[in-house]
Amino acid sequence: MSKTQNSSLFNANDLFPSLREALAANNMNAGKLTVALPGTEQGRVLEIPERQNILLHDGEKTGHWKAPLLRELFRGDKKPPPNMSRYPEEYVPFFWFIERHLLTASAAEGGLRDRELEEIYSSLRRRPDGKSLGRVHAFIWQVAAVALALRSFSQAEYEEVVGQLARSCGHFAISPSSRNYIQYLQSM
Repeated sequence: MSKTQNSSLFNANDLFPSLREALAANNMNAGKLTVALPGTEQGRVLEIPERQNILLHDGEKTGHWKAPLLRELFRGDKKPPPNMSRYPEEYVPFFWFIERHLLTASAAEGGLRDRELEEIYSSLRRRPDGKSLGRVHAFIWQVAAVALALRSFSQAEYEEVVGQLARSCGHFAISPSSRNYIQYLQSM
């Protein structure tokens, strides 16, 4: 994937207001924004005590953003295309934003299992602001929040994208301990 595709998730005219303020306060570049993974201890992701307090990084500077609930980040009523399983081009930056952060979390955790990821994505689709399933779930919640704040997505679009991510994990899962989805992403 080219850098232009990767950064096209960001839309300068469409930033969620509180994210725009946080970026301006820290003089951060929204086009290079990532969610910083909380420090690791013995190769594992540390607990995220308050998932709405998100540590941001733009390659040079860091800052914090107090995110609203995911449901509050949904904007508009656009319907997703019926062929989400083909990863439509206009949604590729959203998919990639989530998946590249997932690779970071997987590396810190020593690999994530397909079924575990399927459960995380399914939970984020069914109950976006439900109880956290653990460190990785909290981190991916933060990543989803930033993605939704970088460009308007309706609830239907969000549910379909995250649902497709869950289906992809299920497709790759051949046993309770398989890690094929992460291996596939690494090969990309």
